[in-house]
Amino acid sequence: MLVNSPNYELEHYSPPVIRSNQPKEQGKKQEGKKAESSSKGFSLTAIKPDEKTLRKMAEKHNIPYELMKDPKVYAKHLGDDLSRYILYGTKENARPTTTKPLSNNVQSLIKLADDAKVTYGKPKNQVSKVSGTVTYTTIRQFNAHCNALASDTPLTDVQRFLTYLGKEREEPMLITWAESLKYEKQTKGATFATEGGKTDIHKDGPAQDIRAYYTDIINPATKVAARRQAYRNLVAILFGTTTGIRVKEFHRLTWQKINGYKADETVRLPNNTNAVIPKGMFLLSGEDAKTGDARAIPIHPAIQPYLELLEEIYPDTHYQENQFIKTRSEMNKKQPDAQARYTFAQIRNFAAKYWRDSGIRAFYRLSIMGHDTDELKKDIEKGYIDAGELAETAGISSAYVGYSPAEILKEYMNTVGTKFNPIPEGIDIKEIRKALNLK
Repeated sequence: MLVNSPNYELEHYSPPVIRSNQPKEQGKKQEGKKAESSSKGFSLTAIKPDEKTLRKMAEKHNIPYELMKDPKVYAKHLGDDLSRYILYGTKENARPTTTKPLSNNVQSLIKLADDAKVTYGKPKNQVSKVSGTVTYTTIRQFNAHCNALASDTPLTDVQRFLTYLGKEREEPMLITWAESLKYEKQTKGATFATEGGKTDIHKDGPAQDIRAYYTDIINPATKVAARRQAYRNLVAILFGTTTGIRVKEFHRLTWQKINGYKADETVRLPNNTNAVIPKGMFLLSGEDAKTGDARAIPIHPAIQPYLELLEEIYPDTHYQENQFIKTRSEMNKKQPDAQARYTFAQIRNFAAKYWRDSGIRAFYRLSIMGHDTDELKKDIEKGYIDAGELAETAGISSAYVGYSPAEILKEYMNTVGTKFNPIPEGIDIKEIRKALNLK
């Protein structure tokens, strides 16, 4: 349950008020769905803060002070609120990989409540239900907890949850709670990318890693199985630097999907329209994309023979995230003078950071990489996108629908496809074939 306490010093209490907490109509998304909330567990304490705080909130939210003077809070067990939020407040058909971390982060907030109760189910130690009284003090403790973790993701998840709840209940104070959550960068940080950080990727970094894997592949002392795994990592870097795809998206791809680049194909989209994906690019379906939006992604001409060779070696699977990390670690132990530094997640940042050096226009790049709103904001902050350019458009959504696949392919091939060579000097695919015992 929620206690409306946006200030540490509480002056006096208001009588309890209880109402049914059924979700509002959510358009077509609600059709065929049943709310998981129940009428059980309602409990309310409405606490009014000092007048100064109330007036400040009223001004901030453009709400008459008289309406803020007697705040109404409708509270129940937050576990039910969380279930309803995931059902109605998140993207339809959101994957468990999205909803599970979100749920865990909100549960982490509730666990900080003074009267928190956690019920465990199966498998052992799996949380099945969390309830508790969340006060503003709890919010501040959670904020401090996240800052200690040096992660803004939990804060973002809880902000969205509280904002949804505040709008649903027509309670602006919950929105104020959400806005009070701030990620404070650690004092040991820097405005530039620090070594080992996700954004720390040098322009020649992928090339150095490719050379490291190549050294391992052609090393006579390396076993053939290890050479093949090193080659898979090498191709993953080539694929990442030239497509800007996410780790999970890459992991969901199959050879059948990737090989769409070999010929023109007409695909049927969920909105019952046809799209022509020209030769030279493949379709990342909405089911495989993080944002749920299908993307047409070009394949760089220089990496095509490397993809074909990888398929010859691994016809059933092309990429395994855990194997990538394991291969890199084992290789680095063997050759201290030729080590690979980067994870695949960092490789995506290479595309955001350096494709523009080839002259590709920002919104074509965004259409290929499939940025969500948070990534778009970060790109603007880092200077990868001109905010003025964004202001001249109808927003990010227009970038995704404004260009045809053929236009995207043309822009890519005239820029990244011709001006960026992902194959470092000295890498010989014939020598790789020989080292892998292939004819």
